[in-house]
Amino acid sequence: MPRRTCAATLRSTCTTRRIDVAGDAIWWLYIVRCADGSLYTGITTDLKRRFAQHVDGSGARYLRGRGPLEMVAHCEAGDRSLACQLEHAFKAQNKHDKERWLQAADGLAAFCRDTTSRLTAAPHC
Repeated sequence: MPRRTCAATLRSTCTTRRIDVAGDAIWWLYIVRCADGSLYTGITTDLKRRFAQHVDGSGARYLRGRGPLEMVAHCEAGDRSLACQLEHAFKAQNKHDKERWLQAADGLAAFCRDTTSRLTAAPHC
C-alpha cells in the first residue's frame, strides 16, 4: 500500500539539534496541530527530524492520516526527565486551556517556564 503524502509546515525558526554545555542533547517539547484541529504533544532532541517522521508516517500512529500537519509551538525543555514531565503536564490540560496557552504572547514557552518553576519548587520525599 503506497504511503500517503501530506502537506506540512514546520516553522523556519526551529533549530535542528542543540547540545548543552555538558555535551548532552537539549530536549524539546512540541505541539503539532492536525487538519481536524486536534493537538499532538511530544518531545524530541531534533525537531526537524521528528516532524519529518510524523509527516512521512514513520512517527506517532496518532498522526497518520491526519494531515496536513503543522508544528504550532515548541520550546526547550532541558533534560529528558523534565521534558517528560512537561509533556505529561501539557497533555493533562483540557483542550480549551491548551489553546489558551498556544494563543498567549509567550505561548508554550510561558507554559514551560511556569510548569518548570512549579515542578522544581515541589518538595521531594
